[in-house]
Formats: sequence, C-alpha cells, structure tokens
Amino acid sequence: MVMFVLPQRPQRYHVFYHRGSQRPQRILFIFTIEATKVSCFFYHRGSQRPQRILFIFTIEATKVSCFFYHRGSQRPQRILFIFTIEATKVSCFFYHRGSQRPQRILFIFTIEATKVSCFFYHRGSQRPQRILFIFTIEATKVSCFFYHRGSQRPQRILFSYFSERSFLFHLLNVTTEATKVSCFLPQRLTEATEDSF
Repeated sequence: MVMFVLPQRPQRYHVFYHRGSQRPQRILFIFTIEATKVSCFFYHRGSQRPQRILFIFTIEATKVSCFFYHRGSQRPQRILFIFTIEATKVSCFFYHRGSQRPQRILFIFTIEATKVSCFFYHRGSQRPQRILFIFTIEATKVSCFFYHRGSQRPQRILFSYFSERSFLFHLLNVTTEATKVSCFLPQRLTEATEDSF
C-alpha cells in the first residue's frame, strides 16, 4: 500500500522549533490537489515570491512513478518506485536519473503487541540496520520511544490528538549511510492559525 498524507485544509501554517533556533521558524504551505496532480506552493521568511513544486503521480499496482518540477529544472525529475510485499517483508526498488542500477531497501518487520522492530538493509550496509519502536498509549496521547545503533538513550516522539482533523506531531527524518543511522528530531512542531501571528 502506498499512502500519501496531505493537509485536510487547502492552506496551512506550520510553526516549528528546532534545537538552536532563537525564534520559531514559519513555513506556509498551500496545496492544490487534482486527482494525481499535486501543486505545493510554500513561503518562508526571506522568500520574495512563493516557491512551487509540482508533483504528478502515476500509479499502477505496486509501481509508482513520481514526476516533479521546480523552478530552474529544465525537464521533469522522475523517481520510480517498485514495491514487492510478502507478509512482513517489503522490498522497495527505486530508480532516478543518474542511477546505474536500481537502489533497493529491504524492510523486515517483527511485531509484538506495542513493540515493533524494523530491520532494513541497503547496498553498502555490512549488517542490517535496526530501529526498535515501543509505543505507550494513554487516551488521546501516544508516546513512541525508538532506539537505534549509536543512541545513548531512547529518542521519543509524542503524538497528541485534539480532534479527528487536528493532529500535533513531531517530525522525524532518518538518513542512512552504510552502517550509520542519523536521526534529526525537532523539539517541537505545531500547527497554528493565521490569528496566532
């Protein structure tokens, strides 16, 4: 299954803090959605005019093509994803311009109640990378603690639900380089309305 998560509202403000920021950063995203075509206009402090990225998706069973354009690109960039799914094993092959052969990431999941282990392999990794997620659930509050090789103490993501359409979350970016897993975890990410500024 391929899932695209897009804003419930066509216009959304994000105020976010990260370690070392003296004041909150603000980005305004405006999405227009037409079937498999998504336009994203975004503004940030210092931008003279809105930046735009246009995504066009074509979906065929387990094959997803994503063409995207941005200012300055002479021709569309394309990433092709091919997924194979076998029970708790997911293989993702992806191609992009300049790649001599397909890149592959293999995910193997083991699930025990509120404990989820994810082992993943990629070219150049000497042994599998592992991220362990442990969830604790209290009413509308969900805490997720996760561990990875090299972390001295567990990282935590806190999810809080205010309503069905309002979702406060922390953003996690994971990048992998051979046997190195880097995690960037902003301290706080909040949604706000225009009246908050």
